[in-house]
Amino acid sequence: MNEYLIKSSHNVYVDDYTEGELEWVNYYTIESTIMTPDVQSAIQAYIEHHLYYKFDSKGFCEDDESINVGHYSVLVNEHNDEAEESEIELWKNGKLKLYSNNIRLKIYEITPVNINK
Repeated sequence: MNEYLIKSSHNVYVDDYTEGELEWVNYYTIESTIMTPDVQSAIQAYIEHHLYYKFDSKGFCEDDESINVGHYSVLVNEHNDEAEESEIELWKNGKLKLYSNNIRLKIYEITPVNINK
């Protein structure tokens, strides 16, 4: 098993089905260490067990400029819970406000060092 430190920064915007992202409403950061066999498992575990969102690998993209940065976006409700299908249908019809939680993940592998040398 490998140990990973993942730091996420979250920018939350009001999201409109027809107009896309509108005004910015919130920013926060979270970090956690995770023990998994590989980095892909660490990303999935972080999103599912620390952010409490369902992970879809098709929604994850690597950063073009940094080797340890990735991006993920989740449609959420006013409680920052992942939007359910019924909420998404109301949102599509303009009857519910949902938000886009745009997540930037910085991933580090923690390597022990020998301090006795």
